[in-house]
Amino acid sequence: NADNEYARIYYQYNLRSIVEDNMIIYGEIYGSGIQKLKYGYKDGKIAFAVFDIKKDDMYLNWTDVEEFCKRHKLPVVPVLYRGKFSDEIVKSHIHGKSVLADHVKEGIVVKPLIERSERSERIIRKYVNEEFLMKDYGDLH
Repeated sequence: NADNEYARIYYQYNLRSIVEDNMIIYGEIYGSGIQKLKYGYKDGKIAFAVFDIKKDDMYLNWTDVEEFCKRHKLPVVPVLYRGKFSDEIVKSHIHGKSVLADHVKEGIVVKPLIERSERSERIIRKYVNEEFLMKDYGDLH
């Protein structure tokens, strides 16, 4: 269905032949008609970027996600930093313009390169840019 953005991405990237048994590919669809930020896309054009893959109930390490996506020609979300975690580095990346388009950054996601959990909870955190929340960009205010 040409009106269904999920179906468009599914067929564009031939996900039926890529997704393995017991695998979930998590991604972000963005562009014209998705939310208020269009990321430079017009006339119903959209894009897709993988941000996680789960296989057999385990999330893949980020380098494995990148390798899988490279092998299957799937785009991944941009990596802004690799290295030791610090609050200062996180704060330096939350604000400002998006690396994908000429508008405010929505926020960032921070996770370890090697998956791990603490008290049975996956270690992952999303930081939302206050500028994004305060402007009329997002769907939730």
